[in-house]
Amino acid sequence: MFFTIKHLHLNELKHLEIAQLDYIMVKLVGLHGLVCQWFDAIEIHDPKVAQLLCKMIPAHCPFKREIKLFDHTLFRIPALCELNPFYEQVVSLRFKALSYLATAVVSRYSPAGNNCGR
Repeated sequence: MFFTIKHLHLNELKHLEIAQLDYIMVKLVGLHGLVCQWFDAIEIHDPKVAQLLCKMIPAHCPFKREIKLFDHTLFRIPALCELNPFYEQVVSLRFKALSYLATAVVSRYSPAGNNCGR
């Protein structure tokens, strides 16, 4: 008996056998690996795509905050980005985009390209 993940409900989880839960976990881990490989395989060849990626992927976690009142920290909201299972791949993709843009700018204005800044 195989269950699809979208049809699982919490009340059904207690009736599943350990082997079935192991099967589901293996499938989830396999899916995570495939998505990670897909992110890692992305290559950037267009400056507009690179600029879009750099604009869409933040340089630092936007959720990290310190709530202060009169220079006293009341509480801190931790960086939640590290909880994202694809955080490293997304940051790597932004780095690839930045590297591509830096390389494109250097090659565009280098004397070897015979553009000489024109």
